[in-house]
Amino acid sequence: ILNGSPLIQGNIIAQSASSGIRLSGSAGALNATVVSNNISAVDGYPMILPPFALPHPSNTFGAEVRFRGIAIVSGEITDRVSPMTWPTLQFPYVIQGDIRISASASLRIEPETIVKFESTQGKITVFGSLDAENVIFTSFKDDVGTDTNGDGNATLPAPGDWDRIQFQPGSSGRLKNSELRYGGGGQDLRAAALVLNGTTAEVEGNLITDSWTDGISLLGGPAALTTRLIGNRIVRSGACRPGTPPQCSNAGFPIAMPPNYQGLDPSNLYQDCLLYTSP
Repeated sequence: ILNGSPLIQGNIIAQSASSGIRLSGSAGALNATVVSNNISAVDGYPMILPPFALPHPSNTFGAEVRFRGIAIVSGEITDRVSPMTWPTLQFPYVIQGDIRISASASLRIEPETIVKFESTQGKITVFGSLDAENVIFTSFKDDVGTDTNGDGNATLPAPGDWDRIQFQPGSSGRLKNSELRYGGGGQDLRAAALVLNGTTAEVEGNLITDSWTDGISLLGGPAALTTRLIGNRIVRSGACRPGTPPQCSNAGFPIAMPPNYQGLDPSNLYQDCLLYTSP
C-alpha cells in the first residue's frame, strides 16, 4: 500500500513469496486502516511498516511466517502523527534502521512490548519524547518472546548487535524498568547502549546488559543535563563479541559521564563491567 486511506480488514493472506502486507509513504498521506487480518505462510515478515503507521493488535500471524516480527523501516515520527503509541503485539517489533522522534513528537511503547534491532545500525534517536516502561530492547538474534529470525539456535545474540537509544538536547521522556540487551554497537567516541545528551528524561530501574561499549554515556553541560539515574543495573559493559580472536571495543564503563554531573544516585549497580572508573 503506497499512501492512501484504504480499509484492509478481515482478510487471510498466505503463501506469499515475500512479506504479507507492506505500507509505505509519508505521514499525512498514508492513512490505511489494517485490522483483523490473518497472515501466515509468508517468506518474509508478516507486516512491514513505517514508524508512523499504527499497527493494530487485532491482526494475527501464523507460526509459518519466516520472520516472526513486525518490521519497522527507517523513518521519522513527527507531530503529524503524534502522540504515537506502539501497542503490544503478538510478535516483537523489528527496527531495520534509525527511528527518529522529532522535537515536537512523542512515542509511547506499551508495557510488555519487545523491540528488536535487525543490524548494528539499528537505533532510536529522540529529539522529542520517548516513554517506555517494562519494555525489552534487544538483538534480532535474541529469542526472547519468540525466535524472530526463525533459525533456532543457529545464531546467537552478541554484544554490539545494535547501536543505541539516544536522547538528544531538549528531549524528554521516561525509560523505566526496561531492558537494553546486546547494544552499544556504535563506533564513535561516546558509543553506548544508552546515550543521554542534554536531556531531562527519567532513567530508573533499568537493566543494561552485554553492551559492546559503555552501558550509559552522558553528554552536555550541567544546565542542560538534568536527568537523574536511579536504581539502574549495568552488567557486562565492554563485553567482547565472540570470535577468534574475540572482537573487543576496549570501552566498557558502566556509566561514562562528565565530571560536573550531579544526577548519579548510589542505587545504581554495576556487575562484571570491563571498566569501573568513569572518566
